[in-house]
Amino acid sequence: MNKSLNCGAAALLILAALPVQAATERSYFDLRLLGTSGGGDFSEPDGTGGTLGAEVDTGLGWGIRGVWVFAPRWHLYAEWSTSNTTLDVTRRDAGGARLATEESDFDLERIWLGVGYSWPMGNDWSIYGRLTYDLVEYGDFDRFELEGFGTVALDDEDDSGVGATLGAQWVTGDWEFDLWARYTSVGELVQDGAGVEFDNDLGGGVRAVYNLTDSLSLGGDYELQDIDTWSVVFRYRF
Repeated sequence: MNKSLNCGAAALLILAALPVQAATERSYFDLRLLGTSGGGDFSEPDGTGGTLGAEVDTGLGWGIRGVWVFAPRWHLYAEWSTSNTTLDVTRRDAGGARLATEESDFDLERIWLGVGYSWPMGNDWSIYGRLTYDLVEYGDFDRFELEGFGTVALDDEDDSGVGATLGAQWVTGDWEFDLWARYTSVGELVQDGAGVEFDNDLGGGVRAVYNLTDSLSLGGDYELQDIDTWSVVFRYRF
């Protein structure tokens, strides 16, 4: 772990030493209409020697995201999203045979807060890095009846940890493109003995935004993680 941190620190120092080219940074606010899909497998004992396995399916929701440039190269970052998400629950016996399957719903919430730094590499593209505090919650599970078992009431799960993003931004004409890789210590829910816990996850994403005016933009993005997220983006720059 220390070796990785030392390599990361060295990379940041090298990038910071690169010559600065002309570039324009602006603050912005995004309103997002989003959807989720896939991932999120976990299970719990059913009390009779079997298990209740759950897999996250699709969801729809919305979110907000903002960047405030408070000094040359430096920005603050904040993101919040929520989606009502489908959960496929399967009961299996001690031998792993499927006994019953039912759908439920829960609310998936994510919060990212952090600070970032950018390195302009030319008139039209730059590299940026960002450290964040990440919080994720699986909450408000619907109670439902599972055949041969009775009422199922899953417990809320939440955790927080550190996140890091390294990305590149390219601006050409009225278009703006982002490509990034992202690490988070609370990316997926995994089995831990008789319970579950959040584990780290490494993913990435891409975004394209078209500038309708100097202040208003429309675009979309897709982020690949344990639970994938896509969104339509309405952006206001200031």
